[in-house]
Parts: sequence; structure tokens; C-alpha cells
Amino acid sequence: MIKVSRSMIYLCLFLITSLVFATCLERFKTILSKTLESSSTRGAVVLVSSPELGTLVFASGFADKGKQIKMQEGNNFRIASMSKTFLAVTLLKLAEQNKINLDAKIMDLLPQDIDLNRLPNGKTATVRQLMQMRSGIPNYTNYEEFYTLVDNMVDKRWTPEKCIEVIYDEKPSFAAGGSYEYSNTNYLLLQLIVEKLTGKSYAAAIDEQVLQPLHLNNTFVETPEAQPANELTTHGYHLDGGIVRDVTFYNDGFGMADSGMVSTAADLNVFIQALLRDKTLLTPESLAAMLTLKDDYGLGIYREEVNHQPAWTHNGDSSGFQGQYYYFAREKLIIVVLTNDYSSEIIEGVVSKTLSIYQSMTVRAPELETQ
Repeated sequence: MIKVSRSMIYLCLFLITSLVFATCLERFKTILSKTLESSSTRGAVVLVSSPELGTLVFASGFADKGKQIKMQEGNNFRIASMSKTFLAVTLLKLAEQNKINLDAKIMDLLPQDIDLNRLPNGKTATVRQLMQMRSGIPNYTNYEEFYTLVDNMVDKRWTPEKCIEVIYDEKPSFAAGGSYEYSNTNYLLLQLIVEKLTGKSYAAAIDEQVLQPLHLNNTFVETPEAQPANELTTHGYHLDGGIVRDVTFYNDGFGMADSGMVSTAADLNVFIQALLRDKTLLTPESLAAMLTLKDDYGLGIYREEVNHQPAWTHNGDSSGFQGQYYYFAREKLIIVVLTNDYSSEIIEGVVSKTLSIYQSMTVRAPELETQ
């Protein structure tokens, strides 16, 4: 009978895992490159992270099509509504510090220049209802006046107040807490609440509560103050009438809390890992509150199924960019897809194929007897 040492077993497992790692990387790269070839999306970065595989990052296509600059793994992107998860975490951390009650009415927390008499449900909605899209306050981006505002805001700085005025005197979508409706207005109101509460910009609050503790040095709110230390390294595109147009500088609300952040796939991975895999960013009570769903939406995060597997996620699209992060709790798997195409159609397919490959190729070490 041949006796196999424990070290020999570990060496075999290491070699198998290394082979799986290399094979997965090539298959993932192929998925992305072939998907881009058959789409109008100019470029993308995909990150896959799990305890078994470690972290794989790969890029394809162009960061700047006009100058033929290829996409790199470290390129940053506008993450648009994925920014909402960062603000939600910031609010939960402030609640942990007893600086805010999430069930407090917003009328007691908003600055005086917000006219509560004209704000739908302004006197009844709570902070938690804003975070969970259950305030009944209409979405300012659904109104024609918003697009008129876009035309008038060229070379000007956006403020939440200007956008909130768009929905003044409108009827609420429903009574506060009575239903669900995705509304960007909710997170602009949360921005103002955080700024009044902390006496700082919401960008500074997120930096203090999230970015600095996690050393997310490549993540920032896109405001004039962020330049030139932080710059957008990727151009954004949009397919318009069959023509791919560079819309990088089309200002549809830069720097506001509903969609104002820039990040990299690597930084998003660190954030999601700390929040959902390692569970070190929030207390267990705060995380449970964040992941308590109503109509499949929690606090700045929601649930979606991919290949019949549930994932925690949030998407985002803005001025030439579209992306989404996913966390599959059963597999402890993080997938991040960032594209520089406002109307990109590749994300769902890339994630579905990536998940399938991961599930088919993951090797788990057998249990070793302890003797």
C-alpha cells in the first residue's frame, strides 16, 4: 500500500488549482473578446473573484476608440447608480455611530431650502424609505424638464436642489412606504441629509466612512474638486442612429449622489468583498437591515437571478458607461463588469457564461483527516 504524504496531497492540489486558474482565465478572456466582437460596445473590464480562484481581471476593446488606446485592467469608469450602494453603506455606518435614525422622517433632517410643502411625501417619508425606494417621491429623470436642465447645465455644476425642484408640486407615486418605485430623487435627498448631518460634502462623508478604511484609492466622486488628482481614464460611448458617438463629456448630472462616482473593477471587488463576503464593513445588524428586501430591493442593493442563482447586485448607466457588480453568496463569487457603452447589451451574457464556467471548473480541496 502506497502511503501519500500530506505535503504531496497539497502539492497536487496546488498544481490542479494553478491549471484551473490558467484555464479559467483564458476561457473568461475568450468570452469577453468574442462578445465584444459581436456588439457595439467599445471596451470592457471584467473581474472574477472567489476564495478558490483568487482574483482574475481581464480587459478587452478600447478605452479611447478615437486614439486607438486599448482598455487596461486598471482603467476607471463611471459607475453611475452603483454609487447608491456606497451612500447606503455610509448612512448605515452613521446609524451605527448613533448619528442618524433610519426611521426618522426626512422633514426633520433636510436643509431649509428644500420646500417640504412642495415636495411630494416630504412630510411623511423616512430615511429608510428613501434608501429602499419606497418613499413615493417621483423620479426626477422621468420628466421632460430634466432633459431641458441637461441642455442648460453645460459647463455648470449640478446640485441636488435643482433636480429636486423638477418634481415640486407633482403628485406622489403612492403613500410613503406603500409600494416600490425606483427613484433617483431619493438619493439626492439622502445626499442633502448626509451633508447637513456631517457638515461635509457627501463625497467627504463617503471618503471618511468607506473609501479611506478600505484604501480605495482609485474610487472618487466626480466633482471639480476631484481634479486633477483623480481623472476619468476611459472614454464613454453611445450608439445613436447606428453611429457610435463619444459622449464622455455629456453632462447628465456629474458628481451627485444618485450616480456620481468613478471606480475600478479592483476597487469594487474590495468594497463588495468587505461588505458581503468578509462582512467586515458593517455590523451584522446593519448588514441584515441592508439585505432585508421588499419587492427585491434592500437598502441601496437588490437581488437578481443569474442562471437560476441568486446574486446581490446593483447596476448603473450614465453618460457613456454601463456596468454591474454581482455577489453570489453560495459560491462566495464576485463578478464585476464595467463597460464604456451607455447602451451596452453584453453584461447579462458575460455574467451568465462566466458563472457557468466558474461552476463547472471550480476545484475544491477534499477534506483531510486529522490524525
